[in-house]
Amino acid sequence: MDDLRISKRVSNANFYLITFIVGFIAFFLIREIIMLVLMIAFEIRDPGFAVSFASLLEQGNFLGFTPNMWTALNLSQFLGNLLLTIPLVIILWKVIVRDFKLFKTELWHNLGVIGFGFILMLFGQNLLSRIYQYFGIVDESANQELIMYALEADSSIFILLSVVILAPLLEELLFRQLFFGLLEEKFKFPKVVALLISAAVFAALHAYDIFFFQYFFMALILAGSYSLFKNNIIIPIGIHFLNNAVILLYVFDIIG
Repeated sequence: MDDLRISKRVSNANFYLITFIVGFIAFFLIREIIMLVLMIAFEIRDPGFAVSFASLLEQGNFLGFTPNMWTALNLSQFLGNLLLTIPLVIILWKVIVRDFKLFKTELWHNLGVIGFGFILMLFGQNLLSRIYQYFGIVDESANQELIMYALEADSSIFILLSVVILAPLLEELLFRQLFFGLLEEKFKFPKVVALLISAAVFAALHAYDIFFFQYFFMALILAGSYSLFKNNIIIPIGIHFLNNAVILLYVFDIIG
């Protein structure tokens, strides 16, 4: 595994442990802090905003959201991802640069791997959708539904940047580079076990109902591509980016 230590007093395994735990907590906490600040700001301008927003959000009643509610949600998502992505990129900069250089040495081969990974992911998700439909499940995951509504808001630029640019980079650095590395380096799990655990955790954070399996399959492709191709983080970032970008193209009817 990569030696990511910033101090000789901290072992590589403990660096993975500390960095992932801090990053994982920040993954949720930063968004909530920003959301709270925005809610207070809108509450000052529009008394009752916070209570109404919290109630609609808890109910999942996205149709009842006002433009300011979507701004609070989309902006907190974007800033939360951005403020965590920046320090992670700084900490892992040497690894990112090294992997990118290695990626370029076999550019066409690696681009083919990304393309194949994306097609495999698309095929698997389509198959799961058909299975869901067979059993009468025609809804979308709560996470996907929220994104769909958010993209219709005036502040959609923030969710666009977050989903297409920041999410692939942030989630791959956090869940592949750090969490996968933690499982291998600190806990000495075999690659297959690390792959399954990291995929399960990733999927559980996106859906905890029947749609868990869609995200689990997606995570298996991402973690598998990372593990099979010399732990090069550029590979899963590319697949993740392509997947999110194409989904949004479908949403906006640019491709059909």
